[in-house]
Parts: sequence; C-alpha cells; structure tokens
Amino acid sequence: MPQFKTKVIKIETALMPFVHGFLSLAEGGLNALMLEDQCGKKKWFDEQDKAMYDLFDGGKIIAIVFNIRHGIELLLKNISVQKDGKCLSSHDLNELLLDLENKIQDFCLEEHLDFLKEVVQRYVSWWFSTKNQPNDPMNELTRFGQSKNGNKKLLYAFVHDLSKKDLEQMRNDCHNLKRLNDLLEGQPRWFTTMKRIGASKQEVKTQMRSVSTIKNPGFKKYSVKN
Repeated sequence: MPQFKTKVIKIETALMPFVHGFLSLAEGGLNALMLEDQCGKKKWFDEQDKAMYDLFDGGKIIAIVFNIRHGIELLLKNISVQKDGKCLSSHDLNELLLDLENKIQDFCLEEHLDFLKEVVQRYVSWWFSTKNQPNDPMNELTRFGQSKNGNKKLLYAFVHDLSKKDLEQMRNDCHNLKRLNDLLEGQPRWFTTMKRIGASKQEVKTQMRSVSTIKNPGFKKYSVKN
C-alpha cells in the first residue's frame, strides 16, 4: 500500500449531506440551463447542437463543474470515513481515489468501485473539454480561473465545446455519483460484520447482490464522447 505525505485526519461530521448537496446543486443548475430556449440574444443550441452561451451562463457551467468535482472529493472522503473514521486531508482527487481503493477494495462490490473509478478519472481528465485537459486534480482552475502559482489557466471557451448531450451526461453523472455514494458508504461495514460471523467474501457478495437496491441500482444511461 502506498504511503501518502498528506495528513490523515479524523472526521466526526456526517459528510453524506455535503456530498448530496454539492452534486444536487450541480444537477439543479444543469436542469435549469437545459430548460432555457435562449441564452442572451443567441439561441443556445444551433442546428448542429453546438452550444452558444453568454458570459454569465458560461460562468454557471464553470460553477457546475466545480460543484461536481468538489462533490466527488467529498464522496471519496465520505466513503473513506465510513470505513475507519478517517480520510486524507488532501484535495487531490487522484490521491483520494487511490487511498480509497486501497482501503475498501476488499470490502465492497468491485462493480461499484470500478464504476466510481471510471467517473472520477474522467472528471480528473476533463472529458467534456478539448480546450482544457489540464492536470488539475485539486480543482483550482474552476475556483480561481488559474492555478495558485499561475502556471495553468482556465480557457473559458471550453463551454462552447459542450453539446446538449454533454450537459445531459453531466446531469446523469451527478445522479450516478449520488447513487454510488449511497451504495458504497455502507458496504465496508456490511463486509466487516458478515466476515466476523464467518461468512466468506464471496458469500457476502452474493448476499449483497440479492438486495433489490443493489440488483437494480438505478444508474442513468452512461454514454460519453471519446
């Protein structure tokens, strides 16, 4: 298991409401944007379904991206805390994801962990933008418009890369991340309890997969441009 330089902290606050809060705000913002027929004096989507945003609505998209990425940070910390009451103090999504994977990979259903890893890595890599694919795991660019040291800057024009389908995908991601949080946060305790009474790992997984909310987790359609 890798050793992190980042401080490990004990968390006694319930993080789940914060996870749902940031992701729900992003989801609500996307819902509101997609209800609009026009943005300023321009049609939002032209014949090729290419988005056209004025400065203020483009700014809302930046805030939505921040909320999704910050929601992911809190999600990773929440599940870590549910395992042992502790998490890294880092804001680095890559570091938090690796720490969580090492901590819970033997205490959860691999299909849920794999799905979470997929979503997190795509937001780390800015899947939705061809103009911005920065190494920004600490989410500085959507907070300040640039990194703290000034070496990286957010190219605002990325908002015009987004199609209506991309916004729909972001909205689905918000929903799926909330579902993943709810599914994964209780699994470490379930695995630990069942193993204490003699159940094998495979027996725990079989029992868990028979639960209706796990058998049918309610994920929304997942299709992302390459």
